[in-house]
Amino acid sequence: MITNILDFSRKENNKLKYNIKKCNLGEVVDEIMNEMSYWLDINNFEIVMDIHKNIYAIVDPEGLKQVLSNLITN
Repeated sequence: MITNILDFSRKENNKLKYNIKKCNLGEVVDEIMNEMSYWLDINNFEIVMDIHKNIYAIVDPEGLKQVLSNLITN
């Protein structure tokens, strides 16, 4: 939540920086799911993923991880 508030403040002041690059979306999703595994376990969530490993997009990987994390925790 604190990260979201800080990012919102940076965006409002035009100081939010993006690191846009070509990323494997399957790897980004795998990373965030691994990072959130503890939270998912203690909240008794069972996740089943079927992600193709060769899908690429030009994104900010850290920003995408934050978006995914927000979606999962909400």
